[in-house]
Amino acid sequence: MLLGLSLLVAIMSCSKENKPANNDDEIIPTIDLSTKQTEFVAAGNNFSLKLWSTIDKNTTGNYIVSPFGIYATISMLLNGVTDDVLDEVCPLLGYKKTDISEVNTYFKSLLKSLVSIDEKVKLSIANMAVLNNNYNIESSFTTSLQNYYDAFVNPMDFNNIDNAKKIINEWCNNKTNGEITELPALEKLSNTSVVVLLNALYFKGEWASRFEPVSTTSEKFTDINGVVSMLPTMKQTSKYNAAVNASYKSIALPFGNKAYTMYIVLPEEKKSLDDILKIPGFLTNILGSVVDVELWLPKFEQKYDCESLNNTLKSMGLSCLLKGDYSRISKALVDGDVEFDQSSRIKVDENGSTASSVTSAIIKIGSTGSETTSQKIVFHADRPFYYLIVEQSTGIVLFAGRYCKAN
Repeated sequence: MLLGLSLLVAIMSCSKENKPANNDDEIIPTIDLSTKQTEFVAAGNNFSLKLWSTIDKNTTGNYIVSPFGIYATISMLLNGVTDDVLDEVCPLLGYKKTDISEVNTYFKSLLKSLVSIDEKVKLSIANMAVLNNNYNIESSFTTSLQNYYDAFVNPMDFNNIDNAKKIINEWCNNKTNGEITELPALEKLSNTSVVVLLNALYFKGEWASRFEPVSTTSEKFTDINGVVSMLPTMKQTSKYNAAVNASYKSIALPFGNKAYTMYIVLPEEKKSLDDILKIPGFLTNILGSVVDVELWLPKFEQKYDCESLNNTLKSMGLSCLLKGDYSRISKALVDGDVEFDQSSRIKVDENGSTASSVTSAIIKIGSTGSETTSQKIVFHADRPFYYLIVEQSTGIVLFAGRYCKAN
């Protein structure tokens, strides 16, 4: 089981010590948090990594998800649930029912901070609430979304479903810089869909230490089934924060001004990704020390459409969030159903990484029924590995994924 607090403690302790990634005097930019907000970050990170672990155990092949996108969408949704649902859901998310107003304030501050913390990284976060204008929507719900999540509230004519889909897809295309042009989840849209909540995330970061394209060569990659493929593999020998133990190697690849970092976790020979997940709190040791690393990393692109996150959320104990009284959104939703979906993309090359996601929650009228070393580390990612894109000072996981098969 992945432990979110482990990653948070490891990363934040490194940040608080102002430990530079390359042993110079450079200070990594940080997001200032109150004591209460630090608790919310810890709760969010714990949720994110439990979500990642659940998806990993139930998914074959490559995938990429945005835990932050799902958590933000759920937080918006909580503004429309009843007290009974809050009583059940909030402990599972790591906070109290009485914290909801503070959570809203926290997200308002966080969304601004994440976007602005690193001027060398392009990060955009956009939210939208699509309203079926055949139903009366409670103004208190939409006002909260506008005030705290900067959500664009967009009433639409759901009698013309095709036009509604077109408008939503245009928004997704615009907010992800053309990375996600069509949202498969919209096939579930119908006249009984009362509100659609959307979170779009777009990340583009250049490596703090770029790979030289002339050094990229074709190398072997052995996939999760033992099949060997030849993949374009980037190469660089440089100083990185890395850790080595008997089960895996991990490395931190910073972007821009180093506020954001990609972590890669590679099983040792004769170990598997499953072996890593069996190590209690393995992410505690994901950070090591700054050493010389001979790094090989394949260039890759991934597309992943998780067309129903409901089973994942059920496995996490959040069934109460998927069906219940949403009359604080609309009186038509006394018996409401919620369908969560997400589409994500990532590209990794010599310059850096581009990643995007759109998370949707369709709310509709319900149906009945560590060891470190001073020696140079050889880090050849020639077999399946995990990766995460993380905001360094808080440990917030924007994206998490697994690369285990050649595209």
